[in-house]
Amino acid sequence: LTSERAAELSSAGFTRGYDRRSLPVVIRSALLEFTDVPCEWTLEGLCNRFGDRIFHINAWRQKTDVRMTLEAYRNYLISHAQHEEDPDPLYLFDSSLPPALAHSSHTPSFFDGDLLDDLRDTIIASSPDKIAPSPNKNQLGADGGGGGSPAAAAPAADG
Repeated sequence: LTSERAAELSSAGFTRGYDRRSLPVVIRSALLEFTDVPCEWTLEGLCNRFGDRIFHINAWRQKTDVRMTLEAYRNYLISHAQHEEDPDPLYLFDSSLPPALAHSSHTPSFFDGDLLDDLRDTIIASSPDKIAPSPNKNQLGADGGGGGSPAAAAPAADG
């Protein structure tokens, strides 16, 4: 899998090298490209604000999900980084953008146009409850009633 440093990737280079050719790429050191508040997006910063939230964590080879808090997932990552490589690592994926973080994100310069902004606008237009919290949803925009959402009910934290 190809990887590029964000600082060395132009919009034209991304479009020509990856987008038009439908090739995957890992963009390294991209934190400063999509936020002006990087401390909010580090694992430590996310755990400080959302550590007690429960997420579905994917165990791909076992074809199952487990539920754990973000803090427990962080501890899992730290523990496994100190040992041999895990043949079946756990993956956390949550497609919702926490409203508390939405203010600090913007489209990276290497994307041609506002792809992330367009996606956010499309999601809001088609399902405003996916981004904006409602009374029966937790702060991450996830269905607190166990309705197939990536996150389970968790008490809302101020933030």
